[in-house]
Amino acid sequence: MNWTARSLVFLIPSLALTAGAVSVQLDAAGNALRIEQSGAPRLEGDEVVVELSLEWGNLTNRPGIGLYEFDGFIVPEQGGCELEAVEDFEEGQDSVAKEGPDHVAWKSAGANESDGLRLTLRGPAGVTAHLKLGDWHGVFTIDEGGLVERSLRRSTVAWTPEGPVSEVEMGANRANAWLDKNEDGLIKIRWGNLDDLPRVPYETFDGYAEITNGQGRLELTYLHGWESEGIREKGEADRIVEEGDQRIRWEASTVGDGDGVNVKVVPERGDITVRVSVGGFQNLFTVEGGGDYNRASAWLGDDGQTIKLRWGNLDGFDNAPYGEFDGSAEIVSGSGTLQVSYMHGLEKGGDYASGDDDRILENGPETVRWQASVNGDSDGIDVKVSPSSDTVEVKIILGDTEKTLEITQD
Repeated sequence: MNWTARSLVFLIPSLALTAGAVSVQLDAAGNALRIEQSGAPRLEGDEVVVELSLEWGNLTNRPGIGLYEFDGFIVPEQGGCELEAVEDFEEGQDSVAKEGPDHVAWKSAGANESDGLRLTLRGPAGVTAHLKLGDWHGVFTIDEGGLVERSLRRSTVAWTPEGPVSEVEMGANRANAWLDKNEDGLIKIRWGNLDDLPRVPYETFDGYAEITNGQGRLELTYLHGWESEGIREKGEADRIVEEGDQRIRWEASTVGDGDGVNVKVVPERGDITVRVSVGGFQNLFTVEGGGDYNRASAWLGDDGQTIKLRWGNLDGFDNAPYGEFDGSAEIVSGSGTLQVSYMHGLEKGGDYASGDDDRILENGPETVRWQASVNGDSDGIDVKVSPSSDTVEVKIILGDTEKTLEITQD
């Protein structure tokens, strides 16, 4: 036996005399369940205390897979149960979900192999203990003499650690999604038994997250409680079926637990709207984009003598705000003339506060001045420079931007 200690208070090894051993056959392929008492029981007050070893799987090394899923628990109707050691549990496949004091539960799967636990069970004489292993429900009894021979049998009542299923109210699964207040742009999506109810049904939660408006990308950053292998009807076959910048899609199911994903929203140009759909749940989330919504730019055109000025929502952000870009171009060194040669998107007349009253206030010969505002759009002008000296320096003021450009004669 390859036992691994799980407690510092490890009870004595099995004695030569075993006071009881009971077994059942689980399927025709050779999987079986065996409970064996380790040593003599002892009395502690009004309770009987017994050490047990529990094994399951292909105990006789017969060919064939048979029953594959061995998730389960052991719980006495009165008293308690504590874990002492595990046998052949494989990391990533087998794990202990509960270690007492009232019951022990585990997750286990295997093919042509066996696993096991070593336990201490305590309770009043004649206590009935319930055991679940995969889909199999059973009961056995312990009295003053220890484990009662041939008491392990299939139960007609499906039991839970809280009691018989008939006495446990069936709860409801649900789904939820929210923006994490501690991390910008992180949407947390969860589904299943979110309220930790003692009993909920199997349910599928296939879903997706997709960008419906705006420019940016999605990143899958975390899988919460997913099982990547197993049977879908047991909540053990969750998978990502599409992982793109604009859409992430999954197939998922749960039985009693809660699963989920984290999706990071990365805006590139303005706000992004993301739709989350999981099961029957849907919600829209808006993630604000970073950077400047409005800005100004000024540069020399290809001819070397035309100043191009543009302002406003130059990056195409969604829902860019109102902004003012009054400005001027003025010769500050050298000689020459200035003249507006092109107007881009200027609105003449209307409400200035709505971005609808842009005007050229002075058009040369040495100064060009304008008033301009935007409300979600972008505007601009071209100023033609005609030098009469070798070089001309033109100072540009555009909103909060100030820049000087040097123009030379042809």
